[in-house]
Amino acid sequence: MNADTKKIEKKIAELASKNPPSKWREQLEYDKKNRFWLKMSSNVAMAILETLDQTKVSKTELAKRMNVSLEEVNKIVKGQENLNIETISKIELALGIKLGRVLNGKEVIVPKGYNKSSPRKSSKIPRNGKGTSKSVSR
Repeated sequence: MNADTKKIEKKIAELASKNPPSKWREQLEYDKKNRFWLKMSSNVAMAILETLDQTKVSKTELAKRMNVSLEEVNKIVKGQENLNIETISKIELALGIKLGRVLNGKEVIVPKGYNKSSPRKSSKIPRNGKGTSKSVSR
């Protein structure tokens, strides 16, 4: 091996050591293994985001209502958080919604005229993201 080749190999080794190996295989295996609850968590995340949008409530306000950090709310709305019953209850109370049907991909019920006080009437927001008031069944 000549000196130029050794320099090139050394440079490649240096660059490779700065970039950790990709963990895509591990992530793929994790996603496969946890597909069922990840889907439910994703459904909840979408319902929360749709509700926040419809009610004009910020994630910061949601965090305050749930008595959790903004970072925790951000994890939840990414759909990658394995939610427990306590957290689901906090979400329901904070937003005035019921998540039971949402876990299985159905619509979310949002209080009509919802504000910071207790909810009055409710209207259905479809899970199709179109913002119409008709129900969508899956």
